[in-house]
Formats: sequence, structure tokens, C-alpha cells
Amino acid sequence: MKGLLLKDLYTLSKQTKVYLLFIIMFSVLPMYNANCFALIYAAMLPMTALAYDERSKWNTLAKMMPYSETSIVLSKYILGFFSIGLALAVTTSAKLITPLFSEERFEPTDVMVIAVVASLAVIMLDVTLPLFFRFGVEKGRVIYIAVMAVMAIMVVGFAAGAFTFAMNSSAEYDLNIPIILLALLLVTAAVSALSVRVSVAICRKNTD
Repeated sequence: MKGLLLKDLYTLSKQTKVYLLFIIMFSVLPMYNANCFALIYAAMLPMTALAYDERSKWNTLAKMMPYSETSIVLSKYILGFFSIGLALAVTTSAKLITPLFSEERFEPTDVMVIAVVASLAVIMLDVTLPLFFRFGVEKGRVIYIAVMAVMAIMVVGFAAGAFTFAMNSSAEYDLNIPIILLALLLVTAAVSALSVRVSVAICRKNTD
């Protein structure tokens, strides 16, 4: 597993620097839409790694190496979870630090909004990876673009609505944010677990 992750990181070394630049840049901007794009950019790294694998015929080589289908699949998911987690950490830190240097106020609902967007980014990863494993990068690109377009519209629309909601919720609603975050985590974990099982099954079928 460690070797597979290192392979992807070495392969994506130049691409990763660009993604990290975009992630950090969008994370620190004081706008929900920019924060959303930072998390979505982070979710794209495993797709780029799969594209490199397909172009270099890595999948053919992997069949001759002592890597199970589960390890190969999990390495891509872990890469995605790590990059989204990094973007989430940078975005949350920026939200906590910005009020120290500006008049912007930090609201507890900010954490909920960012967490929901991160969850959507993970779900986007969960939807697209099985498609790429099943159809390949080139054939799955059209489906991927369609999924990306739908997810982008959902994320941007949610960010706009969530920002308005966050500005007015403290006076009108008594939100139990920890409960909401826990429920969100459980739902996202369940979707990810199902996605991993589907991807492993697809890879095993492709190997047979």
C-alpha cells in the first residue's frame, strides 16, 4: 500500500504542486465559493493518477506484481481522502485565523458549511472512481465531465444558499452542529465503503 501511494505521489509530483497552489489559494480566500472549489480540486487528484496509470500501461504491469485489487483501489481512495482532508484543514484554519486580522466574524455554522462541502467532494470521489475503474479514463471522461458539472452546480448552489443560511441561522435556529456533523460523517463513510466495494469488484472482474 505504501509503495502504491509513493508511486502516485512521485507520478503527480509536478501536478501536485499546481493542485496544492490552487487548493491553498482558494482555501484562504474569504468566500464560500472559493473554499468549495478548493475541496473539489482536491478530489481530482486520484483521477489524474488513474489517467497517468492508464497512459503508462501500469495496470498491465500491476497484474504481474504482488498487489491485490483491494490495495490498488484503496491507494486511490486514500490519496483522495488525504488531499480532501488537507484542503479541509487549510480551509478551516483560514476561517479561524482570518477574523484575527479583519472584521469578519467566525460563526460555528461556518464549520458545518465547510464540512458539508467536503462531504460532497468525497461523494464526488466515490461516484467517479468506480466509473473510471469500469470504463477507463478515456471512455469514462464524458461521464466524468457530466458528473463534475452536476456536482459543481450542486456545490456552488449549496455554497450560495449556505452562506445566506449561515448569516441568519444564529438568530432563528438552534442548530445542534455536533449531531449534524456526526450524521454527515456516518453518511459519507457509508457511501465511501460502498464505493470501495464496487470499485474492488470492478477491478477483480477486469482481472478475470
